[in-house]
Amino acid sequence: MQKFILLIWIFITSGLYAQDEGYKKWLEAQNKNFKNYQDEMDKKFGDYLKQQWKQFESFAGKKADEKPKPKTLPKADPAAAPPAVKQPAEKPVSPPKPEPNPIPETEPAPMPKPVPPPPPKPQPIAPPAAVSPYSVLDIPFFGVSAKISAPKEVKAKLIPPVNNDKIASFWDEVSQKDFSKVLSEAAEKRAEMNLNDWGYLLLLKKSADAIYRKGSAESTLLLWYLLNKSGYMVKVAYNKEGGVFLLAASEDMIYGMSYIFRHDKVVDYIIDPDNLRNESVGSVYSYDKDFPGSKKMLSMSFSGSLAIGNDIKAKKLNFSYKGKSFELNIRYNKNSVDFFLDYPYVKLENYFSFPPSPEASSSLISGLKPVIAGKSKPEQVNMIMRFVQTAFEYKVDDDNFGREKPLFRDEILHYQYSDCEDRAILYTYLVKELTGLKVVAIDWPGHVAAAVKFDESVPGDYITYKGAKYTVTDPTYINSYAGMCMPDFKAVQPEAIIEIN
Repeated sequence: MQKFILLIWIFITSGLYAQDEGYKKWLEAQNKNFKNYQDEMDKKFGDYLKQQWKQFESFAGKKADEKPKPKTLPKADPAAAPPAVKQPAEKPVSPPKPEPNPIPETEPAPMPKPVPPPPPKPQPIAPPAAVSPYSVLDIPFFGVSAKISAPKEVKAKLIPPVNNDKIASFWDEVSQKDFSKVLSEAAEKRAEMNLNDWGYLLLLKKSADAIYRKGSAESTLLLWYLLNKSGYMVKVAYNKEGGVFLLAASEDMIYGMSYIFRHDKVVDYIIDPDNLRNESVGSVYSYDKDFPGSKKMLSMSFSGSLAIGNDIKAKKLNFSYKGKSFELNIRYNKNSVDFFLDYPYVKLENYFSFPPSPEASSSLISGLKPVIAGKSKPEQVNMIMRFVQTAFEYKVDDDNFGREKPLFRDEILHYQYSDCEDRAILYTYLVKELTGLKVVAIDWPGHVAAAVKFDESVPGDYITYKGAKYTVTDPTYINSYAGMCMPDFKAVQPEAIIEIN
């Protein structure tokens, strides 16, 4: 019986081994076929690039708001303050419990006599390790060390003067190298750090900068190659002065960034993450067709918080309300601030929907919660509004950054200055988290404020949104209270209402 079972086991395992070997051969054949297909696509695209390119005219980036923001802000009359509400008495704090007495240490056992180790056995000489065709790049990425395996000896160069034949030759040479590990490892890091498309582009750019010199034409061309291989609708262009430019189609309007028109009513933005203050570069030469399989446009939206480094900074913020002063100890993530320093200006909804870092959120909530405890909802909203109105200095973005730049919430805590939309971005978050009331942002030409849906009647200025009354609250109108609209905007129709979710 045992012999019979042994024969059956030998028969099954040999069959499985044969199947396993067959599967390996099939898989190798499939991989080879796919590699041949990729090589063919690369060659066809390289041949296409050698054809005559077209001339395109670039245009300066569009402004999100043509009306300038006020340089100085009006102040409301503090005498218009509602009557103070008596605060509840503070609860006494119980003294800490005494620590238990330490357990006395027992006397250590005597050490055993050392036993001499056996003589070492002779080890076989290991064969020399195979030399890897890859070198590991250590990419510093906003507090995270991203390890990316890149092929060694990438020698493709772009020799001036620049033209489409030389760009096509660069594509052909780079295509001969195996960048699959760069793409797969960058995709893994993207998932780990919860990066959006812009974050992924930055990671690939830093990888290209590590292979070539930062800001070089070769680095731009390698980034173009890697994004094409990642499935994005990106192109490259050059001008007569020898400049090389990355072009990318985007799902979102990107304000202040120059662009050219492409087919299908889509524009290609001229993207340089190192310089978002770019103007029109005049006439450029580019092509029409996308690389086969490139169907994704850049999305600037986020699916949640970034999981990057935690360089936590501390800051004290002060404000007063009805003659009483308050000081908050705030913390925020400097790595998040650095990530957003050169973030393109996109629709305001992205800034209102992106959460602050856990450190910023917890310090703000824990700092303000006892300040507003026991107050009515309108009084809580007024105190939060006074905090945002007066704890930060006002300055318009052009004077602060040299370009229009809405701030994400950690940025507002970091920088000394902020303007109206920045304050609305922070204020709406605090109202929703601390009071639970529904709140919206009001986007007027040249100004951004907010409005709150109270559960009780609050007199003053209001808007109607989805059939409900939302009382105007302006975190930029100094000393104002709920129901007080900035005078210049009382009769102005909002351009948009933004829900805070």
